[in-house]
Amino acid sequence: MSSDLDRSTHVRCTHPSFVQALRLLVQQETHCVVARLSVQTRAAGCDWQIHEWSPRTELPTGADWPGLADWVVLSFATPEIPSSDALLEAVQPGPWQRVVALVLARDGGEELTATLCDHGQPRSPTSLEISGANRTNWTSERPLTDNRTLNSDLPSDIPPPHTAAPPTLRRHSRTKPALPVPLESLASSHVALVGVGRLGELLAQSLAPLVGRQTLIDPDRVGEENLDGMPALSQDDVGQAKVTAVAKRLVDNRSALVVTAIPEQLRSLVCQRLFDERRFDLIVTCVDERGTSARLKATDWARQHLVPHLDVGALIERDENGQRRLKGDVRLFEPGAPGCVACCPALPAEELRRAEVELAGPVGSLPPGPHLDWSTHRLGSLFHWNAVICGVAIETYLRFLSGEINSSIWTRLIWDSGRPVPSLHSQVFDAVSGCRRCRLPPAADSPGS
Repeated sequence: MSSDLDRSTHVRCTHPSFVQALRLLVQQETHCVVARLSVQTRAAGCDWQIHEWSPRTELPTGADWPGLADWVVLSFATPEIPSSDALLEAVQPGPWQRVVALVLARDGGEELTATLCDHGQPRSPTSLEISGANRTNWTSERPLTDNRTLNSDLPSDIPPPHTAAPPTLRRHSRTKPALPVPLESLASSHVALVGVGRLGELLAQSLAPLVGRQTLIDPDRVGEENLDGMPALSQDDVGQAKVTAVAKRLVDNRSALVVTAIPEQLRSLVCQRLFDERRFDLIVTCVDERGTSARLKATDWARQHLVPHLDVGALIERDENGQRRLKGDVRLFEPGAPGCVACCPALPAEELRRAEVELAGPVGSLPPGPHLDWSTHRLGSLFHWNAVICGVAIETYLRFLSGEINSSIWTRLIWDSGRPVPSLHSQVFDAVSGCRRCRLPPAADSPGS
């Protein structure tokens, strides 16, 4: 069995899972809690993901687990075990086990120490991430690194990223004080954006001054019909891949930004390798009703890699009386928490079946059933309405990071003809078991219809 000693090692736990562990420690007054680990190897390093906490009345040892087991133990600090180094020594991992020892201060502070043992070799993890609401990171070291040096591990068939010059302090002087989280914490984030049409391009532009890296994924090319809703592009961009044209404009206007353009379907082998080998902090899907399979693929990857999934959509249609109606949906799915695009709201059975058949087919194959034209379910698309939905989506994610939103949430905006202002409805997903994709039951049809 190969060791991960020559790789960076990132220990990851979802926020709901970590809260569960703390509740078990406090409410049941247990000695410690333990969980199993799953290890995923990437080109950039290894992810050690924590799953399924359970209480223990006595401190476990390596002899209590199978010889090849990977596991984690968490306890409060005591005089006998003041640190994770001491806890790791006390549990005596087996020679072929991967073990993480975590010790949390009892005084109400946020001090958490972490030590791992990789096949008999103790060391500090590169980072420990509690992903989800109010995302927190503990790192053994965080060197200041130019983001543009972090691309050597990209698969060879992925185009090189577009980069820009370092920022100036004055440029961010009006953005930083308006944010609910430090800009510096956002600047290290890597966002995957699936769908770079009218709404997707707005999301990319809005994220550009906040995050350090974006990966844009869309197989389509710029058409003249896109230009009204994508003002950053020009007639010269018609015929180019959308991701390439948008990437160029992003780095022309934003400093210190790294953008990778992937003109492929999300289910392509290139994207499969990308998501397997790179770590993203957020996956955003911004596709129309023909893109259900992409949404499902994105939600599967987000849940597999413990990454938040932000799904955004805008629609202008006619209501049942033939009147114009503006709608927008923003769904944020917290990793490890209730809800996914398949069950919140529940997809129609036939739409779900078609999407799953499409995902099972070869890349580039035609989707099952009749071809749906873009205008089948919509009147058109307006820049100003897309901008409204984009703003709600970005602010939802920022409030999620700050901890103001601490669970999966769905927000719907509807502006009917004859109403002076739009209606806004929000629904928090709090179900507990069922959907075959996220093992949670379907939510109600709508937070407000």
